[in-house]
Amino acid sequence: MGNSTENTWECGDNGSNVVATLDGDDVLLVEGNGGMVISDFGQDEVPDWRLAEKVIIRDGITSVAKGAFRYCFGLTSMVIPASVMSFNCSFKDCPNLRSIKVDGNNPNYCSVDDVLFNKNKTTLVRYPPNKAEQHYTIPKTVTVIAEYAFYDCKNLTAIDIPDTVVRIERGAFSGSAIKSVHIGNNVISVEDHAFEDCENIADITISNHTTHIGELAFFGCGSGQDVDMFSVTCLCFTPPTLGKDAFGISKEKFSLRVPKGCRKYYEKDPLWEKLAFEIKEI
Repeated sequence: MGNSTENTWECGDNGSNVVATLDGDDVLLVEGNGGMVISDFGQDEVPDWRLAEKVIIRDGITSVAKGAFRYCFGLTSMVIPASVMSFNCSFKDCPNLRSIKVDGNNPNYCSVDDVLFNKNKTTLVRYPPNKAEQHYTIPKTVTVIAEYAFYDCKNLTAIDIPDTVVRIERGAFSGSAIKSVHIGNNVISVEDHAFEDCENIADITISNHTTHIGELAFFGCGSGQDVDMFSVTCLCFTPPTLGKDAFGISKEKFSLRVPKGCRKYYEKDPLWEKLAFEIKEI
């Protein structure tokens, strides 16, 4: 693993016979038998790989490792074959990706409208960051929004999260352009970095079943130039526990609304009390 010639790279996992070739049309073909990795390459060792505009993974590839296509800044589309059983690439730093297609015979994954899901559509794996739509409704089959699923989606300004969702994983929406968030009624925990640096978010509603908000979960939200006041409606009767720097907005800009009769609980909580300029009951 790690040997390369001009425009061709050996990238098999544990000695697997896997080769990636970049053709003259900036299409990266990944062929062979076994798993694909990139971990043995340094960041500057395969610059041509990262010029790919399209990736086609041929049948025979069984897995794609985390970070396999990181820094492919020009990548616009990806084709995943039936043979891929494990796909761990989050497409971080692929800002131009618009389309993910999966062979219909793949037993573990599928794509719907260019969005990657597990086969039974209970986990939304990745929404292409440069997909043109500004509004997206997550299907009601989804229970988990995976790590970095909506990372850096700069066109997406509105999203509907159904009540079927029970977990929003680490970094799921970080860096996206969404302007408001309504956490579904069954979400128990908002994981670390989940909405970090979503600077255009001005309004957040947290469901009454949420018990924990992770480290840096909403850090940087409300910091955009067009946001005058950052408003959080927390429907929990008991204040959720907060990870370190869960919110990172100045107190003067933070307005908190809580259920009737619960203001005293938030005022007594040492973390919540420090956050808000005002706490109002609704």
